[in-house]
Amino acid sequence: MQSIFNIYALLTMPYNETTVVLGGLIHIPILIGVLRFIENRFKRNKIEYQKN
Repeated sequence: MQSIFNIYALLTMPYNETTVVLGGLIHIPILIGVLRFIENRFKRNKIEYQKN
């Protein structure tokens, strides 16, 4: 019985394909925002370092 449940769990997905795609697309702007924040932090440190 346990092996039948394991096979069923592998064959069924908890989310449909549309939900997975939309979830991935929503994360793209969040990632871009985080990367730009990090980039701006390093640029600010570089400018302050060059002033000294």
